[in-house]
Amino acid sequence: MNSLHSDFFSLMNSASGQDLNWYWKPWFFDFATPDLGIVSARMEGKYLVIVVRNVGGLPLPVQLTVKEENGKEEVVNESCRCWQGSERTTTLKLRVSGKPVEVRLGSRLIPDVHPDDNVVHIL
Repeated sequence: MNSLHSDFFSLMNSASGQDLNWYWKPWFFDFATPDLGIVSARMEGKYLVIVVRNVGGLPLPVQLTVKEENGKEEVVNESCRCWQGSERTTTLKLRVSGKPVEVRLGSRLIPDVHPDDNVVHIL
């Protein structure tokens, strides 16, 4: 790591008042890849519980689109902070008004090298 990187990371950590090395390390020093995937999506009462796995190790934001039987769609966003530390999965619990039929992970703005695990159909 050259001093320019070190200075930048130190400045950002200092300005934010936080240790952001959990973010810098995978983005700049590891061989992490942008790859999130849905592990499961299930109903628990009036809540849809979705488990997302960070397969590639890169801290990315989580964007979920929940489609209901009536055609209504709801977009839910979670910051990349959910991957802080050594977390490899995150669980989102969403209150839904209708019957969810599909959950889609990601958007055209969030890269994913293996998008085949980004859609789950709920029966």
